[in-house]
Amino acid sequence: MLTALYSSAQETGTLTSGKFLQESAISGMNTVALGNLGQKRLQDPDLKSFAQEMLNSHMVSNAKIKALAKKKKVKLPDPMNIPINSMQTRADTTKKDAEGTALDSLTTDFDAEFVQMIIDDHKKAIVLFEKGTALKDRELKSFAGKNLLILRKHLDEAEKLAGNMKNEQ
Repeated sequence: MLTALYSSAQETGTLTSGKFLQESAISGMNTVALGNLGQKRLQDPDLKSFAQEMLNSHMVSNAKIKALAKKKKVKLPDPMNIPINSMQTRADTTKKDAEGTALDSLTTDFDAEFVQMIIDDHKKAIVLFEKGTALKDRELKSFAGKNLLILRKHLDEAEKLAGNMKNEQ
């Protein structure tokens, strides 16, 4: 149902304050889950540092979302009921190459998939937060605008890291 909220607002272009808070909470929780997984599995020190930066940033943002939701009397989704839209469900599957080697165990594959997930997830979040800047609620509008800057910075950094990885291959 919560995923449906995200999809419907993205498709129709309409976004209420409550939907914005719920969807931004889901996005933030997914990013934290992805960052935590990255801290455990990434081998590239630059990527690991980037994952920590994202973790720190999104944990602060998630706390603000929680506070705003409480103030606005919006019920946020229970983190335990959200299907994690992250590598935890994608990269931990046991894909195998022609020789039978588990692809997700290869560092470069995991690192590359991690960066691509960050890029994809941040592009979606940017669309959500751009719509959030059009909300009538000034507090949420301001929150969305400030976070857009952070999301765009993360996207730029992830795209640079992806480019560096391609150049190294």
